[in-house]
Amino acid sequence: MAQLTHKRDDGPLEAQLEALTTESAVCVTGRVVDAAQVKLGGLEIVPESVEALNPAATPLPIDEHTGLEQRLGWRFLDVRRRPATQLMFAVQTTLEPGMREYAYAQGATEMHTPKLMGTASESGAEVFKHGYFDRSAYLAQSPQFYKQMAIAAGIDKVFEIGPVFRAEPSFTSRHATEFTGVDAELAWIDGVEDVMVFEEQMLAHAIAKVADAHGEAIAEHFGVEVSVPTTPPGRDPEL
Repeated sequence: MAQLTHKRDDGPLEAQLEALTTESAVCVTGRVVDAAQVKLGGLEIVPESVEALNPAATPLPIDEHTGLEQRLGWRFLDVRRRPATQLMFAVQTTLEPGMREYAYAQGATEMHTPKLMGTASESGAEVFKHGYFDRSAYLAQSPQFYKQMAIAAGIDKVFEIGPVFRAEPSFTSRHATEFTGVDAELAWIDGVEDVMVFEEQMLAHAIAKVADAHGEAIAEHFGVEVSVPTTPPGRDPEL
C-alpha cells in the first residue's frame, strides 16, 4: 500500500489522475518523500508521471455496502478489496506447510488419494454420485480406506491434506459439502492417545508458524491474538 500526493494544478498530470477509476491498474513514476502524517510508514509518493495500464470500469459491481451473496458472485474483486480476506489465504498458505513440516519430522509419508471412487468410503456420511463412463463413481468422503491400506502395506505413518466431499445439506459453519481435510493414520500405537498427541502437536507446531508470520496482521484485522497451545486442550497434560 502506498499513498500518492499531487498538488493541484491545471497540468496534464492532474488530468490523468482525475481520469483514473477505483481499482484501475496504473504505473506511477515519482519521488518517495518523508511524510510523518501518513500512516503507511511515514512515506508518500509525489508522482511525476502516471500511466493507466488497465482502467477499471465504473461503477464497480460491489462496494463496502454490498451483501454477501453478491460479493461471492464477484469473489475475485471482493478478495482484492478486502485485506482481511487476503490474509485468510496467507494464513492457510502458512498453516498447511507447518502441519506437513511436523508430520515429515515424525517420519510420516504424505499421500494423495483418489477423489473419484467406485464405492462410498465412509458409511456415516452421504455421498455425491456421478456418472463415470459406463458406471457410477462417488466423490471421496474420506481417504480412510487408502490410509488403512497404506498401513497394511508397511508404511507406518501416513497423512493427507486434501479435498473432502460430503453430500450433507447443511447451512451451518461446521458442515460443508466440500472442505479441506487433514487425515492421519499411525501404526503400532498403544492407544488413541498416541494419535491425539500426534495431531495436537501438529496443530501446535503449525499455529506457532502462523503466529510468527501473521500474528500482528491477524490482531489488526480481526482483533484476535493467536495463542499457541502448550498442552493438549481439554485433557490431562500428564497424558
